[in-house]
Amino acid sequence: MTDNGTVDKVKGKAKEVVGDVTGDNSKKAEGFFDQVVGKTKEFAGKAGDVAKDVADKAGDVFEDVKDKAEDLFDGAKEKVSEAKDKAPEKVEDAKDAAKDAKDAVVDKAGDVKDAVADKAEDAKDAVADKVDDAKDAVEGK
Repeated sequence: MTDNGTVDKVKGKAKEVVGDVTGDNSKKAEGFFDQVVGKTKEFAGKAGDVAKDVADKAGDVFEDVKDKAEDLFDGAKEKVSEAKDKAPEKVEDAKDAAKDAKDAVVDKAGDVKDAVADKAEDAKDAVADKVDDAKDAVEGK
């Protein structure tokens, strides 16, 4: 059985009453002191209960946080593993995209080269026609 101070409080009250009735201030003071001891034990018991409750709650919170941390860690490990598995495929995709881009640039450059060559040929023909026209004009034709 836990001493919650009740015995000390009752004993103290009895001594206080006896001291009052007999006029014994020493007995009255002793009774008051016993009551204080009883109240102190009562509060100490309540404080101990509160401390135990807080410790229990802290333990529960710790377990919840630990479980959540483990879940997050496991999830992160899984994501890393998935990313690691997909990495070679992504590298190949990037290489393919780079090759496709290079081929597109080379094709476009070839198209531009051909267009410039065509324009140059057209300009050459136009100059030749103008030269022929000039010769004809000089010769009087």
